[in-house]
Amino acid sequence: MLSRLSTVTETERDDATRAAGVLGAHAVVVESRAVPADDGTPLHTDIYHPQDAARGPVVLTRTPYGRANFAAQGIYFASHGYHCVIQDTRGPSSYFHEKDDGRATGAWISRQPWSNGALGLFGFSYMGFAAYAAAAGASEGLGALAVSAYSSDRVSAWYPGGSFGLDLALSWGSLQNTADGDGSTDRPSGDPATALAEAPRDATAPGFLTLPLSTADKAYGGQEIPFYQERLRHGPDDPHWAPLDFSGLLTDGTLPPTLLMDGWYDYHRPHMWNDFARLRHSRPGDRMVTGPWSHLIDPIRSNREVLTWFDRHLRPEQGEAATDVAVTVYVTPDAGWRDFATWPAPDTRLRSWYLGAGGTLNTEAPDGDAGLVDAYVYDPADPTPAVALASFAPADLMASTDNRPLEARGDVLVYTSSALDAPLTLLGEVSVDLWVDSSTPHTDFFARITDVQPDGRSLRIAETLIRLSGEKGLADGSGPLHLSLDLGTVAHRLAVGHRLRLQVSSGAHPFYARNLGTGEPLASGTRMVPAHQALHFGAAPCPSRVTVRCGSDAD
Repeated sequence: MLSRLSTVTETERDDATRAAGVLGAHAVVVESRAVPADDGTPLHTDIYHPQDAARGPVVLTRTPYGRANFAAQGIYFASHGYHCVIQDTRGPSSYFHEKDDGRATGAWISRQPWSNGALGLFGFSYMGFAAYAAAAGASEGLGALAVSAYSSDRVSAWYPGGSFGLDLALSWGSLQNTADGDGSTDRPSGDPATALAEAPRDATAPGFLTLPLSTADKAYGGQEIPFYQERLRHGPDDPHWAPLDFSGLLTDGTLPPTLLMDGWYDYHRPHMWNDFARLRHSRPGDRMVTGPWSHLIDPIRSNREVLTWFDRHLRPEQGEAATDVAVTVYVTPDAGWRDFATWPAPDTRLRSWYLGAGGTLNTEAPDGDAGLVDAYVYDPADPTPAVALASFAPADLMASTDNRPLEARGDVLVYTSSALDAPLTLLGEVSVDLWVDSSTPHTDFFARITDVQPDGRSLRIAETLIRLSGEKGLADGSGPLHLSLDLGTVAHRLAVGHRLRLQVSSGAHPFYARNLGTGEPLASGTRMVPAHQALHFGAAPCPSRVTVRCGSDAD
């Protein structure tokens, strides 16, 4: 528990400015400590202090990725007058310890002579989960929370739509295998963002087509990945994961003023917007920011938002006065930032496009065409690939990848609107209603909307998948089955001459692990059965459609 103190150099300040944003006026010193957990485990910690400040507010971030990788963040907040605590967790597989370790660290901070009792929790990705866990542990003096790119329920993103996030489990799990530890020694540094961005994501990469899935980790990375195996053993509804669900904090009054941040191309997007909706339903005063990012969001914009939020709530005598802006979104692809005091945004309305004959999307509800059916075959031996969809791919890649090669496959149905004669801003929730049937009771349905350019390119906006197993009306002769798919929240502007498109298929492998069609256990299944799929549309009783909240330019 000995302390080591060093002064941040000008070179280190310059590096921090490039990585984290414009620094404040304070010189910074760094103190290294080993903070004891309740069971005595040393939690290695760096504290970045404003050199000329005494007691003041504290920012805490807890990370499994090596605290040295977050020196720029520590320097940034300390230069602006905060004592910034960057702490190593016990390791990437220590998530069941984060609540107690976060509470112990918060209590330790409250006893330090440099703390004035005001604490802010900030975390990105896993660190966001650790922030929620610390908040659940009732960290002393907690006055503000900022979470980026992670939802309050750690498990939802692991099993999207009831399926299994294969590329996430293998890529993230493989990274953790190289960094895991028990917290008793300093964790080596190394940029986790770079490692994740460079992770394999092609559907044919080693491991992604391996069966049974229990052996895919060895095919992917050459060794067993304990975290991956744990996900296979315990499904989304397993009580094993209950201690990692902090979604109850959103409505029980426990959380302090909360800032949420994410990117439109992040796999947490729908979950974080659901979190924000639950917060706003229970109380005013929280804030959501979503930009043109993937999971690896812009750290400079993020730090600026967090600094403003913490100034407002941890040192209101210095911070900007509260504003009525509850939501700030970047309207893709290039319509810029917009602020809203309420959400759903004012002057918006829901608007539907109905599937029609010949692959059309029509704004008028169908009248005479009833009983229309389009069919395709999903073959898990040749799974429909994930295109412009990967857990850690760069945002510009996912935004610019043309979907036409995907849409040309025989296992993808496509429905396209006429060219717009006025711009159309999609600003809010998106849902897709489908009436479907299948030859197997174990199958998936995937829906995506795209922006079709005048030159024909089809660019991703949003998507989702739902996994079915034995639902009444599916493969039992009593169908079709009505599905309502929630694609989450979007902010996207289609220009004049562009068209709205809906894709319907039964997979996006390996983002969603392929459905083998047999109902065998996820970890051990090897037998594959093609699914003969039917999509019903037209007039009632099966008016399959896309419904989008649109801005005032929708008329």
